[in-house]
Amino acid sequence: MKIVGIIKEFKTRTGVKAVARIERLDQVENTFIRGDIKTLKINIPYEFKGEFAGHKSYHKIFETVSYQPTTQLDNQQTINYLKSSVFDTIGEKSATMIVEQIPVDTLSKIITTPELLKTVPDLELEKINTLTDTLKQLYNTDSISEKFLENNLKEEFYDFLVKDCLDDEEVWRILTNYFFEYADENNLSSFEEVDKVVLSFDTTNNLLEKRIYWWAYKYSKDILFTTGNTWLKLADLRKKIQEKFFDLSYEEIDRAIALMNKQLKLFVFDAGKKDNIKKIYTTESYQDEITIATQLKAIEDSPNKTIDTDFETLIQEVETEIGTALQIQDFKYNLEQLQAIRNFLTANVSIITGGPGTGKTTVIMGIVKLYQKIYHSKRYAILAPTGRAASRINDIEQENKAVTIHRFLKARGDGEFEYNLNNPTSKKMLIIDECSMIDNHLFASLLVGVVDVEKIILVGDKNQLPSVGYGNLYEDLIDSQKFLTTELLQNNRQTTTAGKNSIIDLATAIQSNTIKAFDFENLNNVDFSFENDAKEMLKKIKKVYSENNPAKLTDQLTDIQVIAPMYKNDLGVANLNVQIKNLVNSAKSTEYKKGGLSYRINDKVMYTENNAQLELYNGDIGYIKDLKITKNSLNLALLSFSEQDKELKAKQFANVVLSYACTIHKTQGSEYETVILVLDHDNPASRWFLNKKMIYTAITRAKQKLYIFSDRQLFINACGKEMKRRETTLTMRIIETFSEIVI
Repeated sequence: MKIVGIIKEFKTRTGVKAVARIERLDQVENTFIRGDIKTLKINIPYEFKGEFAGHKSYHKIFETVSYQPTTQLDNQQTINYLKSSVFDTIGEKSATMIVEQIPVDTLSKIITTPELLKTVPDLELEKINTLTDTLKQLYNTDSISEKFLENNLKEEFYDFLVKDCLDDEEVWRILTNYFFEYADENNLSSFEEVDKVVLSFDTTNNLLEKRIYWWAYKYSKDILFTTGNTWLKLADLRKKIQEKFFDLSYEEIDRAIALMNKQLKLFVFDAGKKDNIKKIYTTESYQDEITIATQLKAIEDSPNKTIDTDFETLIQEVETEIGTALQIQDFKYNLEQLQAIRNFLTANVSIITGGPGTGKTTVIMGIVKLYQKIYHSKRYAILAPTGRAASRINDIEQENKAVTIHRFLKARGDGEFEYNLNNPTSKKMLIIDECSMIDNHLFASLLVGVVDVEKIILVGDKNQLPSVGYGNLYEDLIDSQKFLTTELLQNNRQTTTAGKNSIIDLATAIQSNTIKAFDFENLNNVDFSFENDAKEMLKKIKKVYSENNPAKLTDQLTDIQVIAPMYKNDLGVANLNVQIKNLVNSAKSTEYKKGGLSYRINDKVMYTENNAQLELYNGDIGYIKDLKITKNSLNLALLSFSEQDKELKAKQFANVVLSYACTIHKTQGSEYETVILVLDHDNPASRWFLNKKMIYTAITRAKQKLYIFSDRQLFINACGKEMKRRETTLTMRIIETFSEIVI
């Protein structure tokens, strides 16, 4: 049941639940209530939901399970509030006069527009002033900062509002009406802190529904990020919400989401034509799939402007130029590579997939040179999802530089791009490498941020891990079978002794599910160390690192890398970074301590955010050149990324982490001369977390030498465990879009 009243005093305010006496507004009586109410404010109307129960001290008490401040009182409740002891000089006659003159949303209107009180006939100025001053104390912006302090709210929110808003009235309007929306638009976090502010300030009459809705949205985004799926089951979302609002039925949850969704459009419901599962998408995840399907169809359906050419003659010219650039005598493309290049000419959208050493980068070079010869144009872009992936292309392709997608679209740092649907750039051809790493939202942003595209070539390795963000983009595009796809299988990477390359052989064994029959002994550039003793393994890891660590600092960034899937324990990323740092970079240099970690000059580091101002992007690798420290407070850090110096202030340095060791995902798109892969048998999570794609992705980062430290059975089991397929509907949308079926 629901009751409406104002808290007059707290009887107890210690422990989890507080007890308070409230003056009822829905009927004339005092009631005692108990619940998680100790942060509530005295003399402000609240709507409480719960049930009455017996109590030895208070005879009966209202056990409240939820509450919301409200200004949406009916006329009698408003009269009861205005004539209460909150307003000293207002009696029942004056309260009735006010309600008769302002009969709809009386309290809300006189709070926001107190001048309306002057329209009430025969209402004395003294009473007007009393009402205005009291309501100002209870609700007005003069007390906002105090209320933030009083309720232990995140003060950064208040500071942001003050800087962003025109005046105090706008601050108050946002806090009391739509702070959820405001926080979402401005990326204010954490959500739990946002919710606390809403509970303290929001005066709308649908606060409970609003909170259910926004918690549902938060949970949905969290689940999509955690699983990589583009949708979730409504049934799963209901269970998650009920964990937060445990007293609500599924029907109440559905009603709240449906009611709010009419206003905000943050969800898309899809009954599922084939499986009858009620799916929930965020509007973003749903629209991304639609955008990808429709944009690719538009490109594929546009007239193919390939000019009649003598392919054989032109490809010979291209091979000669590439052979000269790579210093390879009599360079020739193999049949698979030639087919990939022909597909680029034949189709507007084409896909190239292949494992390590199959020559994807040289195919990209060939496509670029052929494009220039045929179209005599440089209106193209070579793109990659990370700086390291772009640099890897640039190590070979000197003439036509690759850039990250974020840099190409001019990422603003708030998840948005300067080049977008309303302000696109123009290119005729896009070549995108490492496509398995690209999530749906980034790809959709690219497709709407570029116009005039006539050719798009998607390059990657379908056997690698999918993106960190939601979606299974690259595999979904291939599985749709709507785009010409070339699979490169022939290994072109130089073999080592005995005419073989054991790194490639191991990758093949993993993909062909023959790892149990793999010969772990007769290997030429792979060393296995199978054991369970973490301390002994750590000694060996340090020895191997020391023996393979290049003398030149800049080579250390690209030539050697420790990869570990876990963060914790002795063999996790955190401890490995500390151990290797102490091994190769002594404490004699300047040191900055932060959060239990220390950073030294010459430390190998990674930047973990996208920062357009610094032109640094998530995954960029560099080293610390200098640290300006005063009493262990960082004034300025000078770092080098890709031979470019960057000055970082303390707040920006918070996005810097050590990178002697890093996770598998963080190394994706990179290659190193030497890789040390560490699997922790003692971490229970290893048994369920590791899978075939993880191991394949990790070992294929190595070009010349691979060291693997693991328990034997853990490694074999991981290589045989298929990664759970992500739940997406992109393939279906592509098929239906190309078939001109409306979803």
